[in-house]
Amino acid sequence: MEHTNNTYEVLIFDRGASYHITADFAHLHDPVCCHVGLVVGCRRIMHATHRGNVWLDIAVSRHVISITLTDVLYVRDWNEACLISRRKIDDLRMFRMIRENGMIEVRKKSDDSVVISAAHEHGSYQVYPIVKYGKIYSASIEYWHKALAHISTCFWNTASDIYADGSLLSTCSTLHFCPTCAKYNS
Repeated sequence: MEHTNNTYEVLIFDRGASYHITADFAHLHDPVCCHVGLVVGCRRIMHATHRGNVWLDIAVSRHVISITLTDVLYVRDWNEACLISRRKIDDLRMFRMIRENGMIEVRKKSDDSVVISAAHEHGSYQVYPIVKYGKIYSASIEYWHKALAHISTCFWNTASDIYADGSLLSTCSTLHFCPTCAKYNS
């Protein structure tokens, strides 16, 4: 399944963040499981369970620029705006950043074109991209059905009551058909 809708989001361009972070699993393209502990304010530890890419369209100087943030962590309980990490962009060594007049611009070193422009608002540098939803890993009934050893999908509606990460499973219709299960159940 694929979301056909794009939504405007608020992303914070964070000069101190070590990782790009999202709290919306639907933003991730090609997610993979991971376990990364993050120390956040007041030395609280939060855990990322997946990482993937996030595709954004950003309006810069009357043009729309498509960019991909790689290695974005999904933190389920993250209740802040999603973060774009300056450090992760610096590590690529392909961009330079300019901060002046209440703006941060990320520019390509190769041609000096602007790829991210963030205005200083409400105490932080904010970007308002259009987020292109990924193929929703959590809604991929076929994937989860196989990954869970062909477990019956009729139990998925209550999975979040049983498993800590059960909310990743989508609700499933009774119309799901699996040829492997049909072969072994006949």
